[in-house]
Amino acid sequence: MTNESFASGEEQFNPFQAPTERSSPVDAGVARFEENVDLERARELLPGVIRSSKITRFFLALVILSCPFVIGVSGYAIFLLQQQVAGAEISPESQATYLMSLLILGIFVVGTTIPLVISYCVWIYRAHRILPSLGAVDLSTSSGWAVGYYFIPIMNLFRPYQIMVEIWNTSGPHSASSKPQLWKKQGTNALVGWWWGMWIWTMILDRMTNVMARRMETVEAELNQEYVTVLFAIARLTAAVLLFMLISRVTQREERRLERLETAPDPVPSSSESPFNA
Repeated sequence: MTNESFASGEEQFNPFQAPTERSSPVDAGVARFEENVDLERARELLPGVIRSSKITRFFLALVILSCPFVIGVSGYAIFLLQQQVAGAEISPESQATYLMSLLILGIFVVGTTIPLVISYCVWIYRAHRILPSLGAVDLSTSSGWAVGYYFIPIMNLFRPYQIMVEIWNTSGPHSASSKPQLWKKQGTNALVGWWWGMWIWTMILDRMTNVMARRMETVEAELNQEYVTVLFAIARLTAAVLLFMLISRVTQREERRLERLETAPDPVPSSSESPFNA
């Protein structure tokens, strides 16, 4: 190297110097393997996520199917109550039909809701537990609390939503989950937002129906309670459909992320690594 080139600061070509990331033809953002990834652990956990996803969606499908029947039974009750308000006499057969329909529907709803809650909690736990193995860091809570927040008053109004956003943002195949400063600034997916908004609305309507059921002192009050029950069934149907879609999408995102990490190229060698080393 001449004194002139040294003084000017020009970079001289050295054939024995290892290639740097800047000079590499491979895009560093694609080639760089995600940090903190544990592929073996992820392969072990992913089947559990998929299995619990299928079970949860099965019970969600049953809930979705039950909602039109809830609307139908409430509609029949509204019809009978309107006749009673108009002064018509309700036959014993009509009352027996309504009570039998209500009993069967109640058994079906309870029989599907309990296993749905259990399977959903299992899915949330597993979908969150796999995230560190897929490279996610700086998560806001443990997998146990990701489930526990659903059962804590006040906290269950916003923490489950925040955790679902966290799961969504760190589970994508191209998410920068190893860089919290990036994934924490990502916007909320519309599906997550609509699901949580409809879920809150469903809980409000459910509370309204319970309060109104304890204060049914007149026929008009019973009629109003049935109207709210119809709104509740519609909201529950919508929330169940959105949750069905959300569980499916999140599970697919985690599958695709593992596939991408398994096929990711080796990291680009740094300037301190020689291409001639074994």
